[in-house]
Amino acid sequence: MPLIEYEIVTADIVMNQVFHRPIFDWERAARKFFATVYDAISPKYPISARELSLSQSIVLSDVSSRYSIFGGNSSVYLNPDKVGANFVGIQSRDIETAMDIQTAVQERFDSEFPECMVRSVEYRWVGHVRLRDRAVGDYLATFAPQLSGRPEITDFAYKPGIRFRLSRAQPTAEFELTAERSLAFDDALFISRAISLGLPDGPGTFAKRLALLVEFDEIGLRCANLTSSRT
Repeated sequence: MPLIEYEIVTADIVMNQVFHRPIFDWERAARKFFATVYDAISPKYPISARELSLSQSIVLSDVSSRYSIFGGNSSVYLNPDKVGANFVGIQSRDIETAMDIQTAVQERFDSEFPECMVRSVEYRWVGHVRLRDRAVGDYLATFAPQLSGRPEITDFAYKPGIRFRLSRAQPTAEFELTAERSLAFDDALFISRAISLGLPDGPGTFAKRLALLVEFDEIGLRCANLTSSRT
């Protein structure tokens, strides 16, 4: 069966890269991260000082150094135990810019913070999509069990959905996907997928980590008979 392409209506994406060892010299690192972001993307993407913020706390896990992308809800950030990015309410047209910013910042971060070795990657994608050349009801029906004629369900409307998990032992990887009819948009599909990748011995660059993540994500989507030319 050919894969079904989808187009993003709106999505929230979070990617965290967890360190082997937390940053303990936090005050220095937090301000250095601002310079890292600025040098990575400016002047291509102008940065205002008001878009750079520090979150303070007496608990190390609660502090952060953050760049709010274009002053909005999306951001790239550093915590003592991870570096990450979240993109809120993005659409297909935003993906290229989002990935350009994250990649530039992360590559600069790898150079400026060589002591921050990444041990795992955590990824979460939640959003609404429209399928190309396929109605959502027809798509979901292909995954539905054959329940027609069962007397115990004749008074109910059956609404099929999808949920599954992929797991790999070495190197450690988990993929989980749920999909059901969107309640927010007509003839759209709501998808939630999560990925966890263990990197006990590397890879040492963001490009390699991202390639592993994309590869595993594409495998998971193919299991749901879905594909996208964009993330």
